[in-house]
Order: sequence, then structure tokens, then C-alpha cells
Amino acid sequence: MREALRRQRMIIVSILVLTVLKVYVTQSVITEVYEARTAIVVPVDRDGTEQPASEIHVLRSRQLLGEVVDAVGLHAFNPTARHADRLIDRLQLAAQRGLAWAHGQYDEALIALDLKQRLNERDRALAFLERALMVESHDNTGVVVLRLRMADPATAVKVQEILLERYQIRRGLIRQSSQRTVPTERDIERLRDSLARAEEDLKSAQHAAPLEGRATDGAAGSAPLLAELDERRRRAEQNYLTSLKRQNDAATGLGSDVRPITIATAPAASLEPVYPRKLLVMAMAIMAGLLCGIAVAGVREWMSDAVREGSRLELATGLVCFGSFTDRRTLGADGER
Repeated sequence: MREALRRQRMIIVSILVLTVLKVYVTQSVITEVYEARTAIVVPVDRDGTEQPASEIHVLRSRQLLGEVVDAVGLHAFNPTARHADRLIDRLQLAAQRGLAWAHGQYDEALIALDLKQRLNERDRALAFLERALMVESHDNTGVVVLRLRMADPATAVKVQEILLERYQIRRGLIRQSSQRTVPTERDIERLRDSLARAEEDLKSAQHAAPLEGRATDGAAGSAPLLAELDERRRRAEQNYLTSLKRQNDAATGLGSDVRPITIATAPAASLEPVYPRKLLVMAMAIMAGLLCGIAVAGVREWMSDAVREGSRLELATGLVCFGSFTDRRTLGADGER
């Protein structure tokens, strides 16, 4: 095995070098992605479950993300729109723009085949933001972590800052609208008066109805009237009790809803790109290059018809080989044949 690897060492080294170069060039073309992270603390309900889930739903709502896209600008979501000063950066940017153009032509082909819907620039930016933004809740602690991955770390931080700003504004509007639905004292008094009038009307109708009309169902025309008044009284009572309960719940349970959120950690971008992991990819490329080189060397050795051992010569010719046998290419001036 060692001799076979030594004979095929040039093949192994060539495949290893080509694999590493290919991976290096590919990583140079791939756009590096940075991650911006921030954490906020939201008020937690008494059960500790509903509040973070509702806040996550608001943070990922399309209306809120659309406001962020409009505030930041569409140019911020185009990674190939940046300017490069160094020559290597210009070459990398040119390669990325070429790949973006090829991807655009592929999308146009899918659209022509009616396999994909055409989106305008704003919708594409909104779809990208929906994919790049990750919002997670840590158990039931009320801590919500926001992670955003973009090619420009400064833009990612700016997007998160605007997102938090617009989120607080929208959250305040939602809380104000929910508070407006809480019944006031005047509403409670009005419902109480309606219930009292319904009870008085029912009692008056019961006293005015003939005795036989109340005792026999349908014997007189007052029975349908009594049933209608009783139904009206029950509806008024239900409305009054429901509104009273909502008012009591608002007084005891909505105090935590109006508390503002707390920004635990301000938006900050990672110092190094999170994608691609260049060192890990290069290590895997070296291992893959070695394995491919050894595999190709083994196949070449197995398919080779060169005779390098006496046993193979005996098998090929049917003759008996006496003495030692050496490959002619390894013979020196005094080598044996």
C-alpha cells in the first residue's frame, strides 16, 4: 500500500491542491454574512406564556417589517450595491455581481415558465428581511432575542434599531386600542340602568297578565310577550355582568401590559462573519482532497496492467519466476531484472 501511494503521490497532491484552490476561490466569491443581535425584556403575564408569544408575533408582522424597509431604504438590502476600493475587493464584487446576474436570469426563466411569482424590489427586500430575521423567546423569562443576518454589519445594526423603535410605537398603539375597549364607569351605569328597566318591564307585564295566561302556556296572548321580556332581561343581565368583569380584569390584570419594554442589550454586530466558516470549510476541503486523491490513486493502481511483482508475472504468463523481480523504472545501473 505504501509503495502504491508513493507511485501515485503526484495524483494525490494534484487533486488535493485543486480541491483546496477550488474551495478557496468559491469562498472568495461567496458573500460574507454578519449577525446583529439584541435582546429585550417584555412584561410577562401571570401565566408567563402568552405575553412573549404575542410580542414575537408583533415583531415578525409584515406590516412592521414593511415600515422598517421603507425607513431604511431599498438600497440597504442589495449586497452588490456597495463600493470597493482595493483591487481584490473589486474582483470579488465583480464576481458577486456576475453571480447575482445569473441568479436573476434563473428567476426570470422560472417566472417565464409560471413557476415563480414576480416581485418588485420592495417585496424582495421584505421577503429577505422575513428570512433573515429570527426572533426567539427564552423559556418564560420574558427575554426575547432578535438576530439579523446581513452582508453589511452596520446596516444590520441600523435595521434592528429602527425595528425596535417602530415596534415600541406600534406596541403603544396596540395597548391604547386595547385599553379603549375597556368599559368605563358611564358604560357600566348605562348597562345597569338597562338591566333595571328590563326587570321592571318584566314585572309589570307579569302583574298585568291574567292569571290563566300565566298558568296555561299559550292560553292567552300575554305568554309570548312575557317570554320576549324575559329574554331581553337575560341579555341585559349578561351584558352588564360581562362588562363588569372586563372592567375588574382591566383594573387588576392590565397593569403589566402597559409597562414599557426594556432593551437588555443594544443591537451589536459580530466582529467576524458567521457565514461562511472559512477555517472549518478549508479543513474539510483538505480532508476531502486527500480522500479523493487516495481513492483515485487506488482506482488507478487497480486498473493498471503494469507487472511489479513476481506473483503477478507468474499469473500472467504461467511461468515460474525464480529470484527477485524489480520494476524496470526503479532499476539503477546495477539493478536486477
